Amino acid sequence: MYVYAHQTYNRILVTQVHFKRLTDNSGRINQDPITITYTKIPTERMESEDLADEQTVEFDKYSWKRTATTRVAESESTMKSNVYMYYNDIPDKIAINQGDTNDNWYSYILSVDTVDSTAQKDFVDAEGILRSGSVDAHTTFLNNHTKKWEQVWNHGRIETSNSEYNRLAFSSLYYLLSSLPTLGETNTAKSQYYGLSPDGLANGGQGRDFYGHVLPDMEINMFPPILMFHPTVAKEMLSYRYHLRSAATSLAEEGGYKYPYESGTSGTELTGIELYEHRAYVSGDVAFAARQYLSATRDLTWLSDSGRTLMNNVANFLQSKANFDKALGAYGIDDVSGPDDYPGVVVDNSVYTNIGASNAIVYADYANCLLSQNAVSDEWLEKANDMAVLYDHKEMYHPEYEGYKKETVVNAADVILVGYPHDFEMPSDVRENDLDVYEEFTNFQVAPPTAKAMFTIGYLEVGNIDKAKNHFTQSYDYTRGDFNVWTNSTYGTDAVNYINGMGTFLQSLVFGYGGLRLRHEQIDFDPILPPSTDHMNLIGLEFLGSEFDFKFDSNMIYVNVTSLDESHPLQITTSDGRTFNLDEGEELSFSLQNGTISTTATTGCSLKPITGGLVSAASQVVLYPITFLWVTLVALFCSNA
Repeated sequence: MYVYAHQTYNRILVTQVHFKRLTDNSGRINQDPITITYTKIPTERMESEDLADEQTVEFDKYSWKRTATTRVAESESTMKSNVYMYYNDIPDKIAINQGDTNDNWYSYILSVDTVDSTAQKDFVDAEGILRSGSVDAHTTFLNNHTKKWEQVWNHGRIETSNSEYNRLAFSSLYYLLSSLPTLGETNTAKSQYYGLSPDGLANGGQGRDFYGHVLPDMEINMFPPILMFHPTVAKEMLSYRYHLRSAATSLAEEGGYKYPYESGTSGTELTGIELYEHRAYVSGDVAFAARQYLSATRDLTWLSDSGRTLMNNVANFLQSKANFDKALGAYGIDDVSGPDDYPGVVVDNSVYTNIGASNAIVYADYANCLLSQNAVSDEWLEKANDMAVLYDHKEMYHPEYEGYKKETVVNAADVILVGYPHDFEMPSDVRENDLDVYEEFTNFQVAPPTAKAMFTIGYLEVGNIDKAKNHFTQSYDYTRGDFNVWTNSTYGTDAVNYINGMGTFLQSLVFGYGGLRLRHEQIDFDPILPPSTDHMNLIGLEFLGSEFDFKFDSNMIYVNVTSLDESHPLQITTSDGRTFNLDEGEELSFSLQNGTISTTATTGCSLKPITGGLVSAASQVVLYPITFLWVTLVALFCSNA
């Protein structure tokens, strides 16, 4: 039996049953008649908890059409949605006649969409193939689907010498891609994509699995690995935010785009928890994803059509939240809630929020430069450079928010995320102290697998291989069963099919052990083998229109360009001072080390530096503006020279 969502007829769920007579021990085929009886769900049990006004009519001799509306509108400002379904009539039993030794195929399909004509077209066209009378019709329909997946795997996957890692990497990427727009051409035009929920399809009627709502987890946890292998799909993810810009404008009190913590098809705030309505950092996460896409693709058409508008309006909202505090001598953002749920109240100067806001402003400035537009205002740049960042110089770590005490337990360590994925620069010992402090006080009994992945990446970044290995191997505690389903807790019952955790597991391979960092105009690499492996291969990475494989073992790195965009010639510069041009079809090899992949076609645009580190001040928690910190570091260096 085969059950799948078809890759070409992408509104259709398919169930195919294949019966084949097998030989017995003597090599003979049993030719007796066979009757197969289906156990079907009674009609009265087919009523959905989520749908109302259901009506079923006969569509043709062998199929039915069902229409319904959602029981509840997404918000007070939106209408209920219509739902249209077309499906086959399933018989009570199937009889295979005596002497019939042919392969017997039976296919049943369900087509669903909120547009009647779209649901009907996929159903009718698929039925046209399956009921054509051809003996190969059913296998042709299946093979069309499997070949599409084969193309996907040939252009984006992770392979290691460890079968367990391969199993988890393949299944994680499969579940993520199954929840995203189909790659390649489809039978009916693709409609607007409405985002990736941490659990994909949700059991929302029971109040579980985030109700299918889109959270900023899409941009931080699931977007990065998809971008590295399939930037066209990542672009669809970004289109969701731009499509809902009108709602984001309404949520922003003083201009720009404020994106909600939980959203659906309307773009309104759906969280229902007042505290989470203060999560201004969501807009910063959207800006992060936009900059990442721009760096990976240099897609100036997207930037001109929607990207620049998106990035400038996000920056506008976040700069409007920053106000100068004379007592601090810096800009601060008050009354916010960071990613960590445990404070339970709004806080001031969340490190994660402030750094995200600073980055969003310089990202917008970079986007403007790429299109030869005016830079963002000096006032905005001043806020970006003089944004307050909390730092305890005695303990040499960043407190999560103003008033945070070191022993306070957290369930999501906001601060470790500013080093990765947000690229906030700081000395390595401070980065490691942040990791050590929040590792000690993170409640891993309830923390999601995303925390394990981010600690893995962070500890690899600072060279603590043993701690990275511990977190990496412990992430398996969140997987269940032969189908490698992830959950949100080690208990295995919370947020089943937690694709959010799958996204960060993939990140631990690509950005952790693979050592990749997508900077604004280059990819940095510093790979190290995962535990219990002798090689790893990142197949089908895409950068600036080119596609390449990045393989390494304990001694060597191998780069094979399978497709080269001649408008962006690529080169590799290694830490031992060598530079190599990358040519299509030729494998380049060099000793294991760090380096960069860049293009000779530079833009002349740069990101304004937002840098952090140590300050020489009294033994107390202090607030420092980012530019003050940079000057202080230079002064300390010069005084010790």
